[in-house]
Amino acid sequence: MRRTLHWLLPLAALILLAVVGHDFASTWLERGRRQSQPLPVLPRDVLAQAQRWRWSQTTGDAARIEVSADDFAQSASGARADLEGVVLRIHRDGQAGSDRVESDAMRLLGSGELYSEGPTAIALGVPGSGGGPPDAIIETSGVTFRPAESSARTDRPLRYRFEGGSGRSVGAVYDARDGTLELVSDVRIEREPADRGGIPARVAAGSLQYLEQGGRIELAGGARIERGALWLESQSAVLSLEAGQLRTLVGVAARAGEDGRDRSSRFWGATVLAHFDDQGALIRAEGRGGADFESREAGQRLSVRSGILELGFESEAEASSNPLRWVLARENATATLISADSGLTTALESAALRLTAYPESGNSQRVETLGRGTLRQSAGGGGGPPRTLRANSIELELSDGSQLRSLRADGAVELEQRSGGNDSDTLRTWSDRLQAELDPKTGEMASLRQEGAFRFQERDSRGTASRARFATSGAALELEGGAAVRSAGTSLEASRISVNRATGRVEAQGAVTGSMARSGPADAGAQAGGLFSEEAPVFIAAGRMASDPDSRRAEYEGAARLWQAGNRLDADGIEIDRGAGLVVALGNVTLEWEDASAEGDAPGSLTRVRADRMVYAEATGEAKFTGSVEFQRHTMRIRADVLTATVAAGGQGGTQAVAEGAVRVADPPDGTGQRGFGDRAEFSAARSEIVLTGTPARLVAADGTRSEAASLTYRASDASLLLLGRGDDRALTQRPAP
Repeated sequence: MRRTLHWLLPLAALILLAVVGHDFASTWLERGRRQSQPLPVLPRDVLAQAQRWRWSQTTGDAARIEVSADDFAQSASGARADLEGVVLRIHRDGQAGSDRVESDAMRLLGSGELYSEGPTAIALGVPGSGGGPPDAIIETSGVTFRPAESSARTDRPLRYRFEGGSGRSVGAVYDARDGTLELVSDVRIEREPADRGGIPARVAAGSLQYLEQGGRIELAGGARIERGALWLESQSAVLSLEAGQLRTLVGVAARAGEDGRDRSSRFWGATVLAHFDDQGALIRAEGRGGADFESREAGQRLSVRSGILELGFESEAEASSNPLRWVLARENATATLISADSGLTTALESAALRLTAYPESGNSQRVETLGRGTLRQSAGGGGGPPRTLRANSIELELSDGSQLRSLRADGAVELEQRSGGNDSDTLRTWSDRLQAELDPKTGEMASLRQEGAFRFQERDSRGTASRARFATSGAALELEGGAAVRSAGTSLEASRISVNRATGRVEAQGAVTGSMARSGPADAGAQAGGLFSEEAPVFIAAGRMASDPDSRRAEYEGAARLWQAGNRLDADGIEIDRGAGLVVALGNVTLEWEDASAEGDAPGSLTRVRADRMVYAEATGEAKFTGSVEFQRHTMRIRADVLTATVAAGGQGGTQAVAEGAVRVADPPDGTGQRGFGDRAEFSAARSEIVLTGTPARLVAADGTRSEAASLTYRASDASLLLLGRGDDRALTQRPAP
């Protein structure tokens, strides 16, 4: 079926027989009456009889038709003539070859009909002497020729062979008046390839009708056309010819497919239009009125459904390769990919879709929307997290075996990923672009990247960034470039933020800032009016941070700072243990808080402590400082190895502090006023009083007065001093000489 329609050669044979019948009927009967010589003894019903009978018709000096018979008998009435051992040779004008018809017996009726009851063999294109085989050989029987109607018919089986192929049918009718040929039933045609390794073609139909004038072939009663692994079936089909070559095929209620060793595909359409190239190879097929395409390979099923569906084929593809090159779906198109192993279903919807195959790279494929589309993905049985993606353009990459390998989306991207059974467990994201890599075995997303004005929402959490990345299974969400996350009164901004959606753990790096609410069960035991109250959020700044809701701990590192109103904590690292109710600060610790409880203190007065380490207990409001501790309040400074302070902000009881180990007191801090030394110091902001103890404790005034005692009580508000001795150690005051 690649170069010429040889399977239509029965048409040529019947045309030739009709011509012979017409000439024979119009001339031979009359000649028989005039030229036949009576035999010595003739049957009563025989007018003339002859053996080795010959008849010919010439044009000029060349014979046109030659008829020979072993026996010839004309009826007495002249109404019929019976021929036995008949051979008809029809010479072609201007050609060396001829056509040959052989029959054991033929009858020529007075009506002009020529009938061959028995086996009839027709050889077309018989070469001259020394030539090769004929172009085609047809075998049939029961052939009736009607010259007046220019028609010929048989209701018997018809077989024919031609160069590179063969065919058969039951019954055939030819009418030269309108140039129609009908193969009545059970049509079977096989065309072998012209070259070794080529692809054979086969045609099967309930019936076939050829319309010579329109160059059209109609197949009815169920038709099937095969070429290699490709096939097409339809209730009926119309084939259009051009210069004897097959150009188009229109099938009704048609389906086509490819049955390869590792791949199979199916194509359905209410109406299917197929186009063929100059070699008769299928190059394009189009389905209308609702069409489906399906491909199965390596446990994956890919199907495409739309109102209009077009398929493009590579006509020069080898028999071992997949000839399908592209699929174009229009009008409410849907492409669905189902994994037999995992049950994962991926559906892509758009007004138009295009599938492109790349056999040179291992039969990989690409499915893309031509306009805004929607992708829906869910696990088998509905047990997995459904995923919905919308974008102006969506593109899927499939590896060899139709495994989903990656997807890309551009323009107004919207993604929904549901992790639970209700809408509140849905993660929603928005961005300009999306790129995802998938596990080829499961089809699940191994990694997902979104860029351009990214934002997300999940439960009461919201966030923004320049770009985002989801790690394996989508559990970890990483935000980069102006990242921000907000939820339940908590906000966080940084260069990079990582959120583990499964555990709730949050990590941030680079210029970390934010705030967190203090209300809730975790702070139920916090002291009212402590370091951070419950009425306002606590603000955060650090180089990096991490929080874990399971352990209820948060860590801040790199110039970390927590503050609320006038209360502020700075350190190299800060750790908040909500479960234990502790705040731990390490390295270059500075704590400042407001304390306006003392008489004469101005509003917003600050108390400041510096140390190497601090541990603050929310339940008691007590902070313990160690390592080079310096406590300063207004004009008083205390230095010690260890200091424990009760932080009571806002005038509720005032600050109390206890310093131990090499205690040094200065009022004012520059050393120009009172200076104290001891082993322990107790400070009360409410009384503006400090009690210094030691062995002994000492106090040196600005004028040089020196006081020593086991206990020294100094009140800054009125500069009063109380000295207490202990046992034999008596209090002592020494004044310098005037």
